[in-house]
Amino acid sequence: MHSGCPSRGKLSNRIVLLRDNARPHVAKKTLELLEKFRWEVLQHPPCSPYIPPCHYHILGPLKKSLKAQSLLSHDTCDKEVQDTVKNWIRQQPRSFNTAVIHSLPKRWDPCINSMAIIYSCTVSHEL
Repeated sequence: MHSGCPSRGKLSNRIVLLRDNARPHVAKKTLELLEKFRWEVLQHPPCSPYIPPCHYHILGPLKKSLKAQSLLSHDTCDKEVQDTVKNWIRQQPRSFNTAVIHSLPKRWDPCINSMAIIYSCTVSHEL
């Protein structure tokens, strides 16, 4: 795994891995590799099993849009809400996610500089 961070060695000589608890990330093979490499694994903060932290930026604008459409009544069926959410996501300009992705290094910088480098990565269970 390569972090793509040119200053990696300047901050710490240890590796700290932050990963979610998705099945491939806690699979036996993955856990064996983490132990073999002696990587410290940070516990992932509890969150909804349906919404990974990388999607939190969507919730505010989506909620505002749904309220404007009056979909949150008791008469609205789940399928209608699901379809509306899918359509809303499809209608968002590419810049909606791009801006958030580009802001991540600035938001992560205080964490990286205050402790160790945190790698948030996906480890394939096929390794």
